[in-house]
Amino acid sequence: MGLENLIAAVEQVRRIYPDVLLLIAGKGDLQTTLQAQIEEMELTNNVRLLGFLPEQDLGLAYQSADFSVVPTVALEGFGLIVIESLANGTPVLGTPVGGIPEILEPFSKDLLFEGTSTEQLAQGIIEALSGQRQLPSKKACEAYIQANYSWSVIAQQIKSVYQATLDGKTL
Repeated sequence: MGLENLIAAVEQVRRIYPDVLLLIAGKGDLQTTLQAQIEEMELTNNVRLLGFLPEQDLGLAYQSADFSVVPTVALEGFGLIVIESLANGTPVLGTPVGGIPEILEPFSKDLLFEGTSTEQLAQGIIEALSGQRQLPSKKACEAYIQANYSWSVIAQQIKSVYQATLDGKTL
């Protein structure tokens, strides 16, 4: 996923922003490894593993953040996390991997990291915290999702694909 790189990036960010706080939600096989990395890098005051968050708590978690980070390093299809965060009004910084650029680039190029390395993540986060990267407002995030990813928009796109197929056209 790239969480190891993100945790290592926080160590670099902390040098400039000592109070930086990264909260990681989710549960899985990496939990023990990530906790060991956090302790080894002495980041227990800056990085916390929240564990599993129930569906009903996700919106509040996104809305509580200044921004979300999706540090994907390997091919990922459609980044649902990206859509969920933006739908809740929270900007997302993401790596240029898989479907992430397809979602973020048309909205704001400032939301894409230059790559997936620890240094690139740290630089992007520092730029976001300092204001060098312009992060869209809550209202802009919500409007972007409504205009491009709402059920009515997606349904119309699917209908167009089916209609083109029935008409013998290629898209």
